[in-house]
Amino acid sequence: MLAGPLEIKIDREFDAPRELVWECFEDPELLVEWLGPRRLKMRIEKYDFREGGEWKYIHSDDQGNDFVFFGEFREINKPELIEQTFT
Repeated sequence: MLAGPLEIKIDREFDAPRELVWECFEDPELLVEWLGPRRLKMRIEKYDFREGGEWKYIHSDDQGNDFVFFGEFREINKPELIEQTFT
């Protein structure tokens, strides 16, 4: 059992202009096109892209199983940083 919150830092590099990459995180219609495993279909139930805003993603497989992830945006510093929780 963890004594406190677990922190994972992920740095990603994309071969694309910074503004386009940011837009792909900011716009939920673009986010579903690339985030998550390709074999799963993704839908967004909630996406309030602002500090303190909440998000909820649902990935579905071919057998009808749903995998739900949710959290909140803690810090957004355009175009440098998105800090969020993940449950």
